[in-house]
Amino acid sequence: MAVYVINDGGSERQARSKDLSPAARFGTLTLVSKKFLYPSDLDDDGHMNQELMTPIGLAARKFNPAIDYLLPIGDLIQVLQFVALVVSAQPEGPEIRVLRWDREQEDYYVVNLRQFVSPVRV
Repeated sequence: MAVYVINDGGSERQARSKDLSPAARFGTLTLVSKKFLYPSDLDDDGHMNQELMTPIGLAARKFNPAIDYLLPIGDLIQVLQFVALVVSAQPEGPEIRVLRWDREQEDYYVVNLRQFVSPVRV
């Protein structure tokens, strides 16, 4: 089991300020990227460059929705790209287990995200 930390909230410029050790009870913490997305990281069409996409793509391929967790902190665009890759690789749409911080309990709990087969009307 692994907990995928797409971006830990730190960067080359600033150290991470949040202790992620409580998430380790769900599996080995696996950091995907330490780099935030900046405009200079986009190509002319607005897509992320290979420096950012390669680690995200490799992690999405290794991610096993049946046993792994996603810890969505840091760079939201990279988190969304990771989720898009995981979902697109699963024809039935996987259930993705996400860890959410409970401020009152000061611990993580699991939220299961699933893709609906039929459109949901709002």
